[in-house]
Amino acid sequence: MKPTGWSILSGCGCATMTVIVGGPLVVLVCYLLWEYADIKELDAGPSVAIGAAISIPAAIFLGGLTGFFVYRWRQKKETDSG
Repeated sequence: MKPTGWSILSGCGCATMTVIVGGPLVVLVCYLLWEYADIKELDAGPSVAIGAAISIPAAIFLGGLTGFFVYRWRQKKETDSG
């Protein structure tokens, strides 16, 4: 597979894992703040919005960064073996 294919595949995988793990993790932190720290302004709606607002941009950034590094790595690997 060419470096571009690997970079797109790895970037999408990293972004998906960031959204799958990061979103619920932020919502869990908001719930724990609501439950144990008596911050009662964080209901279900705002905590889900906060989780989405943090995890989606983080996923885009980390996915792009991962794709870039994998592209460079695969390009270097094909040059060395070619």
